[in-house]
Amino acid sequence: MTRDPEQAPDFTEFLGGDGDGQAVVQPAITGIRIEALYAAAARAGMLKRCTRKLADGTVQTTDVGFTRPDETLLDGLTVAPDVVITFAASRFPGLKTGESLAIEGHHFQVRYLRVLGDGSEMRAQLTRL
Repeated sequence: MTRDPEQAPDFTEFLGGDGDGQAVVQPAITGIRIEALYAAAARAGMLKRCTRKLADGTVQTTDVGFTRPDETLLDGLTVAPDVVITFAASRFPGLKTGESLAIEGHHFQVRYLRVLGDGSEMRAQLTRL
């Protein structure tokens, strides 16, 4: 089905048009920082509290997205949890594979790290200890 361009809505008023029909993307639309997004999700109760103890004894704490989908193994004879967290990269700088994390009183080891998008967000697969 072809749409008539004359009937298409003009969104330039919402995107901050420059007067000649050209949309200009405003910084408020694209400038959302990942830290602000995680802070809002934490206030809404959507995240879990995660702590990391560094070698010098300092403790870092942040809120992370936490999922534990179950994967069946051995033709359904057993279920293995695949624990995954997502977090703002600035909250756990330098996190490495093999480090320990605690989430809601349970201890995990970082098995795999992956950078998401523009590098401001990370995903880590964990193994429960």
